[in-house]
Amino acid sequence: MVSAQPPVEEEKPQRTPEEIAQKLNSMLIRELGLTDSAQIDTLYRMHLKYARMRAKSNTRAEDLERRLASDMELKGILTPEQYERFMSRQIDERPRHPHNAIPYRPTQQ
Repeated sequence: MVSAQPPVEEEKPQRTPEEIAQKLNSMLIRELGLTDSAQIDTLYRMHLKYARMRAKSNTRAEDLERRLASDMELKGILTPEQYERFMSRQIDERPRHPHNAIPYRPTQQ
């Protein structure tokens, strides 16, 4: 007798806060063309701080607080032009919600 069993999903190894911080830094360096080593180091330390906080606790409320705090800190580290490019990339890459696919057009009376 053959029984069908669902495939066993292997758990992905959890990345360390250091690995997470390095990945985020690499993404910003690539996307924003960062070259200032002091700025890159400051960004790494910021990413590491928030990755460690996330490792300790990851409730939705705490995640929102961390995101808001890291955004404010990021704004202080990047130049206004870099921050604007970063934010425009975030808006371009965010997932689209299905009911947002069709633009709202009010009917004319």
